[in-house]
Amino acid sequence: MQDLMIPEKSVFKMNEVCELTGVKPYVLRFWESEFVEIEPLSSTNGQKLYERTDIKVVAYIRKLLFEDKLTIEHAKLKVSKFVENNYSYESQKVAQDIQNITIQDTVEEQKDVQIEDDFLMKEIDELRNELSGILSKTRSIQKTHNWL
Repeated sequence: MQDLMIPEKSVFKMNEVCELTGVKPYVLRFWESEFVEIEPLSSTNGQKLYERTDIKVVAYIRKLLFEDKLTIEHAKLKVSKFVENNYSYESQKVAQDIQNITIQDTVEEQKDVQIEDDFLMKEIDELRNELSGILSKTRSIQKTHNWL
């Protein structure tokens, strides 16, 4: 099971799962009826599609039954714990990833706001300088024409 190399894709067809795990299709169908942890999805045309976690569970069941020579009942107990631990870890990892993304987005938003604030402050300074120049010229003209 340690040597299991699962390609980077989200779903797999039955023949792909069988090839990756070394399990015959009829065995996989039987295990689906015995182990609630194997939960294939159904495509719109009714084809079973397996996720990465399903492949890991199938590989683990294969190890327990074929290598460790456990009974199905004993394997069910171990698979249940395996999935519980694996999903717990995966859930924590997903939650952590979401938190990291949220923090990263917040930091990037703050940087964007700071850049926008800096840009606006520069624009305000330029307008203030222009207005000061206009005010100086206006006062100069007023003095020249005695409009004060």
